[in-house]
Amino acid sequence: MKNHLKRVPLGTFIILTVLYFILSGFVSAETHEQPYMEVALKHLEKALSSRMGKLVHLNDAKKNLELSAWDKGGHRLKAIELIDEAKKAVRKRDINRANTLIEEAIEHVKVGVGFSDEHTDEPPEVDLETNQPYMEIALKHLEQALVADTVSGKVSNLERAKTNLKLGIWDKRGNRVKALKKVDQAIILANKNKMNKANTLIQEAIELVKKGIEKGTKIK
Repeated sequence: MKNHLKRVPLGTFIILTVLYFILSGFVSAETHEQPYMEVALKHLEKALSSRMGKLVHLNDAKKNLELSAWDKGGHRLKAIELIDEAKKAVRKRDINRANTLIEEAIEHVKVGVGFSDEHTDEPPEVDLETNQPYMEIALKHLEQALVADTVSGKVSNLERAKTNLKLGIWDKRGNRVKALKKVDQAIILANKNKMNKANTLIQEAIELVKKGIEKGTKIK
């Protein structure tokens, strides 16, 4: 079986895989709980239609794919490789080739999302409840850090929360910056195995992020 699959052209494989997930009822951007992949997909689509901002959107897409958990059957890594090639093409002003590579990356991200939906042993990522994805993702990682009972688990989630807070745009009336400071302090304490003190700071950061989301929603 594997030998037969190796002889299937990549383009045909992608098309067949996407069709499989569609017919199986798996592919639906409305129901996926994989925000890093979803945000990456949006940046790739913007890169494809953009003339002046291709590199910016490609960088943002790559950043989100790198943040995404699990390998998505290899499609996440392949999309990252295609983005790197697309960036090279943009710098050489070979826009047609760049767009071709971006289109291929988009298909890999879509298939990767479908792959995780089928393989339920790969836990879903966090929910997107508003259109402030970075703040929402940061909030979920903070909540996971709060309940983590190991240093590595706590620090890992805190680092991810920190990354997303940095990616979040606007200042959220100062709440985002204050939350970042709390997260930095919590990381230091967690690494020293001072869990109770770290948890206090994490809880404070959670409240700040919630306030930031509320303020950001009202600003729009």
